[in-house]
Amino acid sequence: MGRGLATLAVLAALCGVASADSTRKVEILTEPPGATVYLGDLETGVACTPTPCSVEAPAGKRTAVIARKDGYVEGYGSIDLRHGSMKSVSITLEAATGTLVCDDSGLAGGTILVDDVDKGKAPAHVAVEAGAHHVVVVVKGRAVYDEFPKIELGHEYIVKPNMAEPAPLPPKQTPTVSAIEPSNGDDTSGGSDDPNATKVAKHAETGPHEMWIAGGGVFAVGFRQFKYDNPKNLAPTEDEGGQVLVGPSIQIWPMRLIDSDHLRGLSLYGKVLFGANSRAVLQDPNNMPTGAQTFWGNIEIDLQHRWEIGDAGALELGGGFVRDQLVYKGNTDQVANVPYADYMSMRIGVKGSLHLGPIEPYASVEGRIPFSEGLLATRFSKPSVTGAGAAAGLAAAFGPLVARFEASIVYYSWTLSPLAPGPTQPSADGASDAIESISLLVGLSY
Repeated sequence: MGRGLATLAVLAALCGVASADSTRKVEILTEPPGATVYLGDLETGVACTPTPCSVEAPAGKRTAVIARKDGYVEGYGSIDLRHGSMKSVSITLEAATGTLVCDDSGLAGGTILVDDVDKGKAPAHVAVEAGAHHVVVVVKGRAVYDEFPKIELGHEYIVKPNMAEPAPLPPKQTPTVSAIEPSNGDDTSGGSDDPNATKVAKHAETGPHEMWIAGGGVFAVGFRQFKYDNPKNLAPTEDEGGQVLVGPSIQIWPMRLIDSDHLRGLSLYGKVLFGANSRAVLQDPNNMPTGAQTFWGNIEIDLQHRWEIGDAGALELGGGFVRDQLVYKGNTDQVANVPYADYMSMRIGVKGSLHLGPIEPYASVEGRIPFSEGLLATRFSKPSVTGAGAAAGLAAAFGPLVARFEASIVYYSWTLSPLAPGPTQPSADGASDAIESISLLVGLSY
């Protein structure tokens, strides 16, 4: 009886080993990764996904492996466990593409668009996924080819102009990316309010339309905080708030106007802002009125260039002349007691932006080198001034309408010494001048 039980135990153990050894784990690798794996045939269902992943293959057999991935031809391999074990199987997937051949002379220099995505300039051979696509070729602002060809796997499709007299592009539709790109703040500090920059607006029907010229009106509200360091015989601080400025801005892309293929992101920008109201000037220690009233203005002339970073965003560099006119109306004695500054500076700045459909958030920083500071500089001996600025905002484009909302700050730092020693001589070690603003721009582009 005992011997019989022992025999049964041995047989059970052997059966367990056989059952445990009926499959082997094998890793499936594909190039590119991310494929779905089937064993034997598609009817058995998904064995594992996404690659790289592991399957349980029958021991002692050869098993077919099928790998599938969108945009690629179905790939095949095998797991052969008839004479031993395998650790992995590698399968290379071939892209399921055909080729658009855009070599016709009538397409030369044209922008090739496949499903509204820019694929470069003709002449070119463009690889696209097999299947039907919307293909447009735009030459000098006009569509010379517009069709829905079906591209076959591994075949070439010859593109030739199919519009004998190309019609002009239709009116701009809501772009898929922002066409407005203000350069740096449009504010009392002289930051740029560029209403459009060089972002290409994507059209739903016929492709991109680049702006040639844009103009807008600007409304800004400014706030100023001026403070002396260690002042003697001077009011230590002064605040000015609620100064309204309005004026026009314009931007021109000269290389687009002459239809050049080079430096299409280069633009000339200018704006002029005028004070629309006057504010009473209050000084410490008790917010006493000085009798003077604000009289602000701003001028900016810039050369800018913008580079697109794929579909994610853009980078822009700009530089030029800016004037922050922070002066006053009043008699000689009243003006003598306030920080009468007229900053004329060379500026250089950098800005980054993101593409979020028709909305484009952005941020910028800049440096300023003043070469004239106005009456305030004449009250001290050898003053030294440096400037910097920052801005952030949202830009948007809806057809030809462009808009921007922005907050900005410009900061000037002074190093000062008195004109002459004496107990009654006004003096200070330095000063800071911060000009903050919020602004709104609305304009039209062409």
